[in-house]
Amino acid sequence: MPKKSNRSGGGSNMNKIAFYTVVILAILLLVAAILSWVGTGSAIVGWLISIGLAIAVIFLAIHAWYFVRSKPIVWKILYIVCLLLVIVGIIIPRI
Repeated sequence: MPKKSNRSGGGSNMNKIAFYTVVILAILLLVAAILSWVGTGSAIVGWLISIGLAIAVIFLAIHAWYFVRSKPIVWKILYIVCLLLVIVGIIIPRI
């Protein structure tokens, strides 16, 4: 008898994590947009956007590592350098 496919995506928790990451990012960006529209402190809005971006980068970094881990060392060095540049790009403007 053929195996029944799981259409909900429950076979992989990565699908669920990706969905929840998008939801959290959307909520943070929505709150930031509302606070910006109301005129509340721009520092709060900036930090909310940075938090949302950090969550997205963490998720992408994990998936990128799964791609890079079986590649030659050059790929791993490129991954680390690019990831450090992204982290610095998120942190520096907020200092």
